[in-house]
Amino acid sequence: LAEDAAYEKAVREAQDDPEKAKALTTLLAYENMDPDKQIEAIGVDNEMTTQALYRLGFEWPMTSRYYMDRFLNALDGFGFFSMD
Repeated sequence: LAEDAAYEKAVREAQDDPEKAKALTTLLAYENMDPDKQIEAIGVDNEMTTQALYRLGFEWPMTSRYYMDRFLNALDGFGFFSMD
């Protein structure tokens, strides 16, 4: 996917910037593990839970760009992204 390629490129570029690399520490914690050890992604499927919630009357709209902008701005306001 194009989005995956763009993400990987951004991560590689951030690794070359000492300030940005600090923020990647936990994201990349297992990247340089022993090559004989494999990391397996755990599949996630919430279809059953989603269907049960719909049947109980729970509904929610798709997350919009506006919502995400407000959410990230709120986190930024709390200093969540601060490198201090």
